[in-house]
Amino acid sequence: MRGDFDLIKNFDQLILSVIFFLIAAAIFLNTGVEREMRQKKLRKERLREQRDQILGHKPSRVERYVSSEHALVKATNTDIRTYGALLVASVIGGFLFGKLIFTDTTVSFFVAGISIVLPHAVLLVKGNRDKRELAENLESAMRIITHEYLSTLDIEKAVENSIDVIEHDKPFREFLVDCKLVSANVERNLRRLETKENNIYFSRWIDQLILTQSDRAQIVNLMPILDDMNDAKTAQRQNESKISAAWRDYFTLLFIILLAPLLIRFVQPQWYYYLVRTLIGKVLSIALLGSLVWATGRALKINQPITG
Repeated sequence: MRGDFDLIKNFDQLILSVIFFLIAAAIFLNTGVEREMRQKKLRKERLREQRDQILGHKPSRVERYVSSEHALVKATNTDIRTYGALLVASVIGGFLFGKLIFTDTTVSFFVAGISIVLPHAVLLVKGNRDKRELAENLESAMRIITHEYLSTLDIEKAVENSIDVIEHDKPFREFLVDCKLVSANVERNLRRLETKENNIYFSRWIDQLILTQSDRAQIVNLMPILDDMNDAKTAQRQNESKISAAWRDYFTLLFIILLAPLLIRFVQPQWYYYLVRTLIGKVLSIALLGSLVWATGRALKINQPITG
C-alpha cells in the first residue's frame, strides 16, 4: 500500500510538472508569434533611448510605469483619488481571493501583486469606449460642417452656423476664436484645429479643406473622406460584435479556471495539497495566474478602436 501511495504521489507530481512546462512552452511560443508587437516595442524603446539621450536621464521601469499610469489617468479624465481607491481595493481583493482559493499566503501575496493591473485594465476599457464615442461625435460634427460648407463656401461661416448643433464643439469654438481674434489666415487656423484631434480621417478632412481654399473644385472630395470614416466605424461595430462573443467565452473560461482550485479542494484534497503546499504546485499556480493576466492584457491591447 505504501508503494502504491508513493507511486500515485510521484505520478501526480509528474502531471503537475508536465502542465507547468506546457504553460511555459505556450508562453514562449506566443512571444514568438507576436512579431508585430515586438517591432512596436522596439520602436518605443528606440524613442525612449532618444528621449533619454536628450534629457540625460534614463527612467527606471517603475518610473515608466508610474508615468504611463499618470498619462492614462489624465487621458480618461479619472480623478486620482478614484484611481487610488480602485488600486487599494484591487490589491486587498486580490489577496483575499488568493487566500480563499489557494489558502497559501505566498501565492495570495502574488495574486495581490498582479491585481495592481486591474485599475489599468479598467481605465483602458474606459479609454477605448471614450475614444469610440469621441470618433462618432467627431464624424457627426465634420458631416454637419461639411454640409454647411457646401452651401456657404466659407469654412469660418460654416463652423459658426453649425457650432450650436454639434455635440463635440470645443475644438471648433477654439477655431472660431482663432479666426476672429488671433489670425485671418484660414490655413494656419485649420492646421491649429488639426492638432486638437488625433484622428487620421480628421487630418485628411483638414488637408482637403485647405486645398479647397485655393481650388473650389476640390470640395467634392470632402464627402468621400466622411464616407471612409463611416465605413471604418461600421467595421468597428462589426468587429466589436464578434469580439464581445469571444470575450464572453473568454471570461467564462477564466472564471472556470480560477475556481478550479476551489473545486479540487473539495473533490480531490490530495491534489489540492500538491497544488498549494508543494513548491512545484506553487510555481504552477503563479505561472497560471501570470499567464492569465498576460493573455488578458494582450486581448485588451488588440481590441483598440479603429477610428480612434
